[in-house]
Amino acid sequence: RFRIDEDGIWERAVPVVLEGVPCSRAAREDALLYHVAHQADSYFGPSLKWVLDLREMLRRWRPAPELLVARASAWRVRTALYLALRHL
Repeated sequence: RFRIDEDGIWERAVPVVLEGVPCSRAAREDALLYHVAHQADSYFGPSLKWVLDLREMLRRWRPAPELLVARASAWRVRTALYLALRHL
């Protein structure tokens, strides 16, 4: 169904330190789209938790719209992104 680019997620991962431990986190656009895909695959309707999480990701991270849509198309989650954004 979805074609999430797992190798690309790791390639674009950002190094961070959490509680003194070096690790990596997904790039913002990747994390947002993964959230959208997980919501679409796991739940049938919007819940307040998912909507608030997505709203906060968009508000804090301000992802590049062109990059978000291009990656959503490549991952085949464009419809899921559209439906998730409609609930904001």
